[in-house]
Amino acid sequence: MRGSGIKHNNGGKGGAKPAENKKAEPGRPGNIILRHLIFAAAFIACMLALHFSGIACPIRFITSEPCPACGVTRSLLALLRLDFAAAAYYNPASPLIAVLLLCGLHHNALKLNSGAMTAFYVLGLICVLASYLIRRCLMLAV
Repeated sequence: MRGSGIKHNNGGKGGAKPAENKKAEPGRPGNIILRHLIFAAAFIACMLALHFSGIACPIRFITSEPCPACGVTRSLLALLRLDFAAAAYYNPASPLIAVLLLCGLHHNALKLNSGAMTAFYVLGLICVLASYLIRRCLMLAV
């Protein structure tokens, strides 16, 4: 309260010492590894749940239409084999999706402001959706 006249005693040491922050910093290697492990565990849990339920793609199961991410797993595996033609066939937006995922996991290490990161994610999402719409239009034209 302002003007209450209460003085705080700081022990006569010339000011309070800042509390030491013993939490790990966001960009430290331990946090990055933990973040990757959590992401991998969640991904594996989702894949197992889908596998045992018999649903390959929840969006396709609900709508009977392929989603923008359909084929990304096969495409990323093709990229790991350096088979760029197969990667483009399965999902041409998969390299961009991989970059978006990596940036999401490492956004603290990139040290970009939140506005730049938001713009990057929105632009990436627009590109992925544009790729999806082009693929859908080409599939309907055949």
